[in-house]
Amino acid sequence: MNSDHEDAIRAMVHGALQVEVPSAKILYVDRFGFLVETPLKGQLSRVRLPFPRPASSRKDVKDLIVEMTRQAQGNSGPK
Repeated sequence: MNSDHEDAIRAMVHGALQVEVPSAKILYVDRFGFLVETPLKGQLSRVRLPFPRPASSRKDVKDLIVEMTRQAQGNSGPK
């Protein structure tokens, strides 16, 4: 997910924080959301992005990430 979809991860961070970030990397995923590492205000920070609802399976995790990505990119996230 990280190397192939960094733009999507950045869009989700932007959607959550309303801040443009130069890079973003998912560190950890669980059924409630995921932890992202990204530079903020000159410092490497970790940001928790919750899913809209708890995931019930691996497929559900993927579907929720796709849903969040589409929503973030549709709300004028970074291009």
